[in-house]
Amino acid sequence: MSYLNCLRDHARRYVDVLPRSLIFGERYLQYVRLCRRWEDGCVDVELYQRRALASLLKHALRTVPFYRENYLINVHRITPENAVEVLHRFEPLRKSTVM
Repeated sequence: MSYLNCLRDHARRYVDVLPRSLIFGERYLQYVRLCRRWEDGCVDVELYQRRALASLLKHALRTVPFYRENYLINVHRITPENAVEVLHRFEPLRKSTVM
């Protein structure tokens, strides 16, 4: 048995014992909480997705030099309501463009 197979078998024994947050991280817990709130009817999934998209677009425009230099979009004007329209302003990238 190879070393990796041995590790995999060893890890499988503890998957059910360890907390899911330890195995999958904080994102897993956020997802579980969102699912529970959605099942209870307490969350608008579309609004949640638009907020996440707005946050992602702002992050990209602030931190990625390519987007900062090539897209003159005011980060402060991105809202969950207009995030989809802002996303449509981004052109698909080709590998040759980025390299």
